[in-house]
Amino acid sequence: MRVFILNLFFILSVAASASAQDLLIAISPHVSEQERQSQGEAVVRFLAEHVAPGRSAEIINAYDLSPIATFTVPDNRAYQNPRAKVTANRAAIAAILRLEPQSQRAATAIAYPLDLPGLLRFVGNAYALDSETDLIILGSPLYDMPAEAHVSMTTGGVPGDGLIRATRGTSPFGAGDVRVELEGLRVHFAAIDPDWALHDRHAFAVERFTTLLVEAYGAEMVSFSNDVDTVFNQVRRGAEARPNGFVLEETDKRQILFFRPNTAPRAIGRDANGERASYTGPSNVDGPVEIALFWPCQTCDLDLHVEAHPGAARLSYRNRETSEGQFYKDIRTGPADDRSLETIDLHGPVDLTTLSIWINAYGANAPNGVEVELRITIDGRTYARPLRLEATVGDFGAGREGVIENGATDPAWIAIDPLALLRH
Repeated sequence: MRVFILNLFFILSVAASASAQDLLIAISPHVSEQERQSQGEAVVRFLAEHVAPGRSAEIINAYDLSPIATFTVPDNRAYQNPRAKVTANRAAIAAILRLEPQSQRAATAIAYPLDLPGLLRFVGNAYALDSETDLIILGSPLYDMPAEAHVSMTTGGVPGDGLIRATRGTSPFGAGDVRVELEGLRVHFAAIDPDWALHDRHAFAVERFTTLLVEAYGAEMVSFSNDVDTVFNQVRRGAEARPNGFVLEETDKRQILFFRPNTAPRAIGRDANGERASYTGPSNVDGPVEIALFWPCQTCDLDLHVEAHPGAARLSYRNRETSEGQFYKDIRTGPADDRSLETIDLHGPVDLTTLSIWINAYGANAPNGVEVELRITIDGRTYARPLRLEATVGDFGAGREGVIENGATDPAWIAIDPLALLRH
């Protein structure tokens, strides 16, 4: 550390101090020894440059939710010099550079894990915030805490809006009963693992979730970047949050939305010339079968339910993975494309004569009913069929037992015989 501090004196000898606002920096401690050193050095350089005389910065363990150190600059003109700041904060610098996790964690694919909802609550409860306090977060935007494995983001999962709207007792992200005060907190997130995103759509969904979570706790997301220097520069120049267009949906569905490593579900790239053709293949399919639901209604929340055969565990947002397959929900967010797509993959083999599919208008505001398109992909070819839900409003799944268990009819539900539909 002595060599580092001597080098820091040289590097910062010509640096000027910047903004006078107080600062919080939250760091994931679960890094390699080499990364811990380089990350700590970057943080210390920024503190020595940025924290003005009479101001301080708190450094926080973002995984264990505990203070690491306080970097304080005396209120004296002599401490405008970064070298003087470093000299006055040797103990704090040592604590930053030797940061190690207090809590063990199970081995996962996520690098630099942190507890974002816990961190927001910790900051709100532990610190008296200025009207404009910057919180810099260095770590992964993928949530993965051992006690909350059911909402882990390790396999392409992204928490849905209902998990944010929920209470803390029903969701680790729950802000519905939040009691912390984070007004004026400006959050800057540096997603320092360059490999955390599966693809652009997954990255967008994670950034949206992270931003909405921060906003639900009363703070504002000013910057979200994979580059630490970009985030530091945003703080240096006092950047303002730009409109992001993200809106927390009105939903009580506590679900995880799943993205696959490939950049688009197979059914999106269907053969346009053959989509209305009849299926003439065998009823027993060896390979995988993909079932996807498309609907253009922006005020409708539809659900797909699939049962591979009688007695099989039913796949839906309520049960996302079974031995027969996996449920995915994918929201298309491009400004020129307002489609919502819900997809279920069955591994195969699949007997189309025993396969059952249901569509439910969970939530809807559709005076003329809801036009939908069911897409079934077999052997790489997709067969698309237009269908219609007569319901003008959703039933929030209330008809599930009557329709699925007892074969009842309900305007908010469609029960589908897939082989009959495909042969037509």
